[in-house]
Amino acid sequence: MKRYTSYNKGISELVIILLILAIAIPAVILLQTWLTNQVSTMPVIDKVRASYQVSYLDTGGTLVTIRITNDGKYPVNISNIKIMYRTSSSFGTVGVYDTNNTSDQTFKLIDPVNLSYATLESGKTLYITLQSSSRVAVEKVILGIISSDKPGIVTQLEASGS
Repeated sequence: MKRYTSYNKGISELVIILLILAIAIPAVILLQTWLTNQVSTMPVIDKVRASYQVSYLDTGGTLVTIRITNDGKYPVNISNIKIMYRTSSSFGTVGVYDTNNTSDQTFKLIDPVNLSYATLESGKTLYITLQSSSRVAVEKVILGIISSDKPGIVTQLEASGS
């Protein structure tokens, strides 16, 4: 009587692991390349710097002077300015002044009078002055900036200062 032994024929574990690696490594490389390309296309306006200075007036008001410098190749437009502040009467409350939504009447745009035409050419500096009739503590100034080489894309730039 002849005995037959059954042999399991199939793919060994080593071959399966090598196949998985052969598929996974190129997939990871492709994913990394795609993510790197996505990050490079994000709207970034470099070479634009902003700072602000707060001055307190003898009349009890506050003057905020914003300095924006464009060291890039293209002109930029200032789309809006947001100022986060605290008043002494409402210490726990943060107010936000937005030049696009002037429902908060704390600040008044002094110079330039019409911000919708504030275009900053390459190599130039723009000064924007806002005034409040009351004493406020400015905590943050954020600018909305549109670059002419990337139309329709608004980026936010936080100004440094005190």
